[in-house]
Amino acid sequence: MLTVKTLTLFLLLVLVGSAWAQSQEIKKPIPPTTNETKGASKTKDNTKEKQTITVEFPPAINITMGGKLEVKTENEGTTRNDEGTHLAEWLVALFTGLLVFVTGWLVYYTKNLWGATGKLVIGADNTARHELRAYMGVATNRILKGQGEREPHCVELVIQNFGKTMAKDTQVWINATVTNEAITDFPWGERKSKTVVMPHESLGFQHDIGLPKTTPGRIYLWGRIEYKDVFEEPHWTTFRFMDDKPAWLTSMTGQTPGWTTKTCDEGNDAN
Repeated sequence: MLTVKTLTLFLLLVLVGSAWAQSQEIKKPIPPTTNETKGASKTKDNTKEKQTITVEFPPAINITMGGKLEVKTENEGTTRNDEGTHLAEWLVALFTGLLVFVTGWLVYYTKNLWGATGKLVIGADNTARHELRAYMGVATNRILKGQGEREPHCVELVIQNFGKTMAKDTQVWINATVTNEAITDFPWGERKSKTVVMPHESLGFQHDIGLPKTTPGRIYLWGRIEYKDVFEEPHWTTFRFMDDKPAWLTSMTGQTPGWTTKTCDEGNDAN
């Protein structure tokens, strides 16, 4: 029983042999015609006519999987070529549309990625600035009681740079008062210094309040710190404290009675 492969090979051999046989056919030359007229002699054309070879190719034959033969004429081939052309054009159009869609999606994704990367870089820069900047604040403070009639009360205040870089152009204002009445005005007072404070460095200050009284009222301590970080950004810190309870305190000159302090509800802020 012949297989499809064997049948295909056989048909190909038949087609090749047919084409070769037809190519060998040569048209016979047409015998020359003579025109006889009265008084004219017969002339013979001794020139040889050119021999022409014509090759006729057989119609295309398609072999289907079922073993059937299909003969494709010239018109059918043209029709199928047109259908193939339309199919190819449709596939090209579909591919072009998909390419445009994918390109648009890539542009949109790239734009979003660029924006997200920019935000990430800005966020990382801001985070680095916050981590590396200076942070000035009050480390300790206390109120010392005057020992004699002419020795005033005073406050001791220590400020410190809690950041990782130096604080430039550091300026400090300190003020304090003793009052038996509610106080609403807290002026900054006299500036104490303008200097550079390195990381973890501390600065101590003393500020006189006034002559001691037998029954002092509420004692308030407040002030402001202004400085610049290494990125030349200005910052400030405000603080406000008041006396809490009597205590023996170790001052710069020795142990002395005084008061510890507590933070006021208002007047404390920073940037």
